[in-house]
Amino acid sequence: MITIGKIREKSGLLIIVIGGALLLFILGEAVRSMGGFGPSVPPRGEAYGKPLDEAKLNEYTELFVSNSQRNAMQQGREFTEQDQQQAEDAAYNEVLRLTLLGREFEALGIAVSDAEIDAFIFGTDGAKQSESIMRFFPSVDGGFDEQGFNDFLAQAEQNVVDPQSGFSYKEFYDEQIRGQIRNEREADKYVALLQYGTYVTTFEAEQDFLAENEVLSVSFVLKNFDVAEAELTDEQFNAFYKQWKDHPKYKQKDAREYVYAIVDILPSEEDKKNVMTLMQARKADFENTSNDSTYVLTNSDYKFFNRSTPYSVAAFEGAPNSYPQSVDNEFQNGSIGQVVGPYVNGDRVEMAKILGFQSEKQSWVRHILISAKDDAGFERAQRKADSIIAVIQKNNNFAEMVTLFSEDPGSISNGGEYKWFPEGQMVPEFNDYSFGAPLNKLGIVKTTYGIHIVEVLGRRDARKPYLAIVTKDVNPSEETILNIEMEARDLWLALEENPNDFDSTVIKMNFTIQPGTVYLENPSIYGMTPSAQSQILNFLFKPTTPLMSVNDPIRDGNRFLLVQLTGVIEEGAPDLEVAKKVMDIDAKKKYLAEVYAKEMTGKDLQAIADKVGSFIQNFEITFKQGTMGVGGVENIVVGGLFSGLKKGAITIPIAGNQGVFVVRIDDIKKRLETDDYSAQRENLQRANTQNVSSKAFMALMKYADHKDNRNRIRVGAY
Repeated sequence: MITIGKIREKSGLLIIVIGGALLLFILGEAVRSMGGFGPSVPPRGEAYGKPLDEAKLNEYTELFVSNSQRNAMQQGREFTEQDQQQAEDAAYNEVLRLTLLGREFEALGIAVSDAEIDAFIFGTDGAKQSESIMRFFPSVDGGFDEQGFNDFLAQAEQNVVDPQSGFSYKEFYDEQIRGQIRNEREADKYVALLQYGTYVTTFEAEQDFLAENEVLSVSFVLKNFDVAEAELTDEQFNAFYKQWKDHPKYKQKDAREYVYAIVDILPSEEDKKNVMTLMQARKADFENTSNDSTYVLTNSDYKFFNRSTPYSVAAFEGAPNSYPQSVDNEFQNGSIGQVVGPYVNGDRVEMAKILGFQSEKQSWVRHILISAKDDAGFERAQRKADSIIAVIQKNNNFAEMVTLFSEDPGSISNGGEYKWFPEGQMVPEFNDYSFGAPLNKLGIVKTTYGIHIVEVLGRRDARKPYLAIVTKDVNPSEETILNIEMEARDLWLALEENPNDFDSTVIKMNFTIQPGTVYLENPSIYGMTPSAQSQILNFLFKPTTPLMSVNDPIRDGNRFLLVQLTGVIEEGAPDLEVAKKVMDIDAKKKYLAEVYAKEMTGKDLQAIADKVGSFIQNFEITFKQGTMGVGGVENIVVGGLFSGLKKGAITIPIAGNQGVFVVRIDDIKKRLETDDYSAQRENLQRANTQNVSSKAFMALMKYADHKDNRNRIRVGAY
């Protein structure tokens, strides 16, 4: 007899499986893509002017979430907020699907008999057993647990009810299993009706064939738009705005623009000092222990011990397997068994016991890079390097010249120096000079990066120690956090007094700034904790939040955030200020198209090319390809060329995406010749059949005026 526990282990038992043809209905972003919201707290979703069934939404949400939690537990992983959201979305999508399709089934008279349900449950009367049954009762090897299924049926027939949980086998069989099969079969029939209703005419097939096989050989002149040089008057832009503001291309999505200041919570010098004191107190124990690995694994915040990894002086902060420059002498002159430190290494305090050494040749150089890529560039770089060397030799100002001329961002901040790097680390030419040239003498090195002015400051046979390292993180104390919070509140008060000076105030107080835009259809801000994100989204989208206002400091992990609402973008046509951002390039292109068209009139392509400083290009195009040259899609231009022009015809200037074209038709030919378009028709029919269900569902959502209010509710935007 199958047990309750085993039933509930099955991943499909407590979720309505969308099987068969239902998988064709791709909801995803389509469900979230439509809006429409009431003045008060709206229902989660609406269709046909009515709220979605709230009780059913709650029921399905509970089922889907509980199943997702169970799956996470069975997989041995944590049930995350993302899992929760995905389960809630799936529940909403299923209720929406049932709402929209239920009306269709009823209107079309689609029905499923009990006998038909039996046939698809048991695979009888010529029907194939539903895959959903296999999902309800999976075997250990991923197949179908037929015995488990039969045991379950036996208990359902006997109307067995679990005395502890109240689980009814018969109720689950009737409502969940049979209900799922009924739901599946209704959808299969609906999709079949849609598929049988698709039809491709011979004319459509012929046009599709020509779109692929009719080829125009063309010559054309293109003058590319130079929008950087275009200047529009307010009158010109306003005219464009008035004409195009209601075009779907410029329809705005509900969004908020913002900027936020970041006040990092960093440990104070006192915090570092306290950890240093703690580590100093443990230094003797570390020196005296005979079991280094156990001591490290017991006392270090980083449980890592490797006797075979040598360490080098750090070329940069945070370099792997390294120690800071400040303790290099101690390691170079230390002895086995000696503990060096404690010392600060980034945001940690460390002390390290020397376990042994290996030797390594190291060099210390400084350089100035003059970048070059081709022969002409190398010649210019060489002349420039010669001039710089002359100045350095006269004024002894290498570091100053690094700041003025070096193009190596990795070394500018420290005077062009690379200190104590091992042999073989740099490119061959640079490496050879570093380990072979005389000390303290300026020289020229040519590499693939350009010309280097190099001075070798030192070389040594270094000792790379093998270390056992005890590490302690330096975390901000409660007192430090409180002090930083007070700094954040001081910043907030300053911003409240001068909201229009947000950027300058934040920079003046040495904090960082991050701007952004968040859309209601996907209200999320990358890189924030869920709690901080929720508070900020509610601040930004709350209708009563004044423009340019700044929220109280919000704790976001190891930082405080102060957010200012800088812009409100309403759904629909853009206002004039938003239009200046989203329509500027197109307005300039339209203006330039009119100017260029006047320049490019005529019937001689070469004369036109000479006049506008361009050249003649040759290309072969098809209607379906839709491109002109290598510049991308040009549907308007290509559409014009396939509008019945004859061989030898030259077009008037045509404005495209890249610029203005004048095109001559040099030849018209077909790749293939045929009077039989049946194959083309079959391909189109197959494509239409595959896509009809998802397109129909999109149409149903539009017809139902579906409104997804979940994000609006989530951020309080009502």
